[in-house]
Amino acid sequence: MQRLLSRLVRIRLLLEETARNELRNRASLLQAAEQAWAEERAEQQSLEQRALGGLRDPEREHRAAEEAATAEARFIDLRAAEAVAGRLVLLEQAVAQAEAAMEASREQYLARRRERLQAEALRASERQREELKQRRREQRDLDDHFAMAHWRGIDSGT
Repeated sequence: MQRLLSRLVRIRLLLEETARNELRNRASLLQAAEQAWAEERAEQQSLEQRALGGLRDPEREHRAAEEAATAEARFIDLRAAEAVAGRLVLLEQAVAQAEAAMEASREQYLARRRERLQAEALRASERQREELKQRRREQRDLDDHFAMAHWRGIDSGT
C-alpha cells in the first residue's frame, strides 16, 4: 500500500510538472505568436500609413491590438490553469480512492490476523486441554496400578 501511495504521489508530481511545462510551452508559443503578430501588424500599419497618407491614428490602433493580445494571453492562461485544476481534482479523487482501498485492505488484514490469532489461541488451549487429559489419564492409571499393588500386598499378607 505504501508503494501505491508513493506511486500516486509520484504520478501527481509528474502531472503537476507536465502541467507547468505545458504552461511554459504555451507561453513561449504565445510570445512567439504575439511577436510575429506585432511584426505583421507593424508592417501592415506602415503599409496602411503609406497608402492612406497618415489619415489613421497608429498609436491608438497599436494600443487596441496590444490590449487584444493581452486579453487573449490571459484567456489562454486561464484555460490552461482550468485544465491543470481539473487534472488535480481527478488526481485527488484517485488518491482518495487509493487511500480508501488501502484502509479497506488494512481492515481486511487486521480481521484476518485477528481470526488467525484466535484460531491459534483456540488450538493452543485445545492442545493444553488434551495434554491435561492425558496427564490425568496417566496419573489415574498409575494410581490404579499402585492401588492394585497395595491391595495385592494386603491380600497376600505382607
